[in-house]
Amino acid sequence: RSRQGLNEKDHIQNNMPSAIQEEMSHLDLRSQPVDYCLALRNAIKAVERLADQNEVEICLNFPDEPVEIATDPAMTQVFLVNLFSNTIKQANAGEICINLLTRQGKTSYTIKFTPKPGLSFSTSSYENLRLMASRLGLRFSVDDQPEGQRIILVSIGEGCPIALVIDDNEAFHDLLRRYLTNQTCMVEVARTSQDGLRLARQLSPDVIFLDIMMPDMDGWELLQRLKSNPFSKYIPVVICSVVPDAELAYSLGASFCLSKPVKREDVLKSLHDVGVL
Repeated sequence: RSRQGLNEKDHIQNNMPSAIQEEMSHLDLRSQPVDYCLALRNAIKAVERLADQNEVEICLNFPDEPVEIATDPAMTQVFLVNLFSNTIKQANAGEICINLLTRQGKTSYTIKFTPKPGLSFSTSSYENLRLMASRLGLRFSVDDQPEGQRIILVSIGEGCPIALVIDDNEAFHDLLRRYLTNQTCMVEVARTSQDGLRLARQLSPDVIFLDIMMPDMDGWELLQRLKSNPFSKYIPVVICSVVPDAELAYSLGASFCLSKPVKREDVLKSLHDVGVL
């Protein structure tokens, strides 16, 4: 093969992670409760034929009851299928064991297998999976054992932090999504106060960004409702408004009060100070 052909291939391979990262940064992830046991089974079903071709048998060890995680279902499925496909292609003929564990409110799963002879661990071979895991707020690690087995550990117990934006301005939704790109924080939006109350109960977000000038219920009333309900009273609320009133905001239980147009550094500081990032 020509040197030019090799260089072009190297260039494509070297730029794959950044290209995938760029693609993922534009994804509009939407968090909702996902039964992770079912998601794992569906992903395994998608790679069954590949497993048969590689003489690999997949062994599952899951809890009897559903394990619900707040995450983006479509992106989760893409990640799992890619993870299992990658593992099957690296595994020696035999068994791949997948164990899903839930303990003290934290969930993780391990994938244990024996790599093909001569196939040493390569960080680059897992780079795309790491990028996808990071976008979903997962902790991803690979460890080669002395006895020749490889263990992939994915921790999802803490889940991906969710920021709920209650604002009827779509431009503000897009702004916060840009600010939080690569911060492993999913942005969910509500365009009305009533939808905001519903999603706050349904998603239990880690933080709420709240506008004051809303069409159906002003932000001050909504803030009082959020802080008076057991399901949402401990969720940090960041007021974002063109008419900010910090003294009133703090008296009603808000954690921060930012003036629009909000700055990226102020948004990130608020998230760091409330422990989301």
